[in-house]
Amino acid sequence: MMRPQLVVLSAAGLLCSLTMATVGAVAAEAVDDQSAAKPAAVAALADGEHRALVQQVCGQCHPIERVVAQRRSATEWDDMIAKMVQRGAKATELEQDRIYQYLVTRYGPSAP
Repeated sequence: MMRPQLVVLSAAGLLCSLTMATVGAVAAEAVDDQSAAKPAAVAALADGEHRALVQQVCGQCHPIERVVAQRRSATEWDDMIAKMVQRGAKATELEQDRIYQYLVTRYGPSAP
């Protein structure tokens, strides 16, 4: 017969093991959810030339859905790109021009 103290310790050990297994499973599921979210963000962008560049540069700091949540005029996109560069977005002049071209074409007021 097991001593009462050993029974309590065994039960506590089992409870601890079950808790750790549950925490591990939840953490693994959260990692899977995060990795699954990235392709969806790319899918949120309209097809077009320079799509990958927009994802790469704009997606560095925030979700791409936030970038394209509103349609903007050419002037507004130009101002927004300048503002993001001032805040630290890394893009050459040529890349900024390409991002501008993509956003105006795909997310301007008259875009499909």
